[in-house]
Order: sequence, then structure tokens, then C-alpha cells
Amino acid sequence: MLISYIKRKPLRLPYWNYSNYGSYFVTLCVHNWKHLFGNVLGQKIILNDVGRMTQHWWNEIPKTFPNIDLDSFIIMPNHIHGIIHIKNVEQPPCGLPVPQCNVVPVPQCAITSASQYDVVPVPQYDMVPAGHRGPALRPALGDIVGWFKSIVVNTYGNYVKKNQWQPYENHLWQYRYYDHVIRNENDLLRIKQYILDNPYRWRNDRFYQPKTDGA
Repeated sequence: MLISYIKRKPLRLPYWNYSNYGSYFVTLCVHNWKHLFGNVLGQKIILNDVGRMTQHWWNEIPKTFPNIDLDSFIIMPNHIHGIIHIKNVEQPPCGLPVPQCNVVPVPQCAITSASQYDVVPVPQYDMVPAGHRGPALRPALGDIVGWFKSIVVNTYGNYVKKNQWQPYENHLWQYRYYDHVIRNENDLLRIKQYILDNPYRWRNDRFYQPKTDGA
């Protein structure tokens, strides 16, 4: 079962170069499991303003890192799951064979899945993290996740000042994040189903924490 695998697995795969092209499953959690992004109602995730802002910046990742494709993705009240495909800079046109590697090829120029969300127009955001110098020429997974976490934090801080969003305590994100190198097509399909099923099993999820006042 994937959820128990997440619990047991070390955070990083030893000796793996995370700038290698391939497919990665990532999980990012809110500090202290605070319900920051919305609520699950009737087995459906209802995003609040913070959740919609976070979704916006996730969708912007390929604009900052052109060698990135996004696949299935979901925002839960206190964590997010997503699949990131890092393309080979010499990769042939999408749909052609990719040189043999122990990871799954990027499938069909995958796009972000918006399943399980109410469709709400997302406002435009223009906040850029302080000191941001643009993407690395060959970004590693940590560069991509770091950019995303940073721009969400900075945009949130800006909206605390402009829109009276509630300030978060100490940190917005947990310091570390979970990743898994997707090995083959079956692994990819299993993880995509896991992401899709998240709202349906929220109360049995290891990330579930009862919502409290102010959370």
C-alpha cells in the first residue's frame, strides 16, 4: 500500500542524481499539519484563497523550468501531492522513444490534473521570491520544489499585508519533503490513482489531523 511505503521510505534515494531526467512523485506538508489550503467536504476538496494561490504557482512551474512537465496533482487541507517529469534536454519530440533509463519516460507531454476541485477562477499573482535569480540551466528536483515553496511563502506574506490573510506561525511548510523516483508505467499509474483517491480517504489518511480553531 502506497501510504505505508511513504511512511517507511527514506526522504532521499541514496546515490541518485535528482537532476536526472525522469519522473518524480513529491509530497509537501504544511508546518504543524495546519489546515491551510481548504477543507474536504463530501469527499471533495474545496480550496480557499491560499489553496488557489498555491495551485496557481504549481501550474506556473513549467514556465519557470521549461524542461518540466506536470502530471497528476492535488492539494489537500494540509499537504499536496504531485508528479513532476524532468525532461532530457536532448529528449526527442514527445511520443518518440526515450533513451533507456531506470525511470519512466515522460508520457504524452503530461499536463496537470485538476480533478476533485471546484473550478474557481484563479487571480493573477506577480510576487517573486526575494533574491530569485531565475531557473538553473539543469535544475534538480530540489531546485524546482525550493522555487515553488519559496514563491508560495512570499506570495502568502504579501497577501497578509494586502488582503489581511492570517499570518502563519513560524513556518508555512515543513522543512523537508518526500519524493519517490517513479520507475515504470505501472508505478506511475499506481501513484496517479493514489493522488486521485486522496479526498475519498481523507479521514484515514496518515496526514489527516482534525481541524481545530485557527487551523
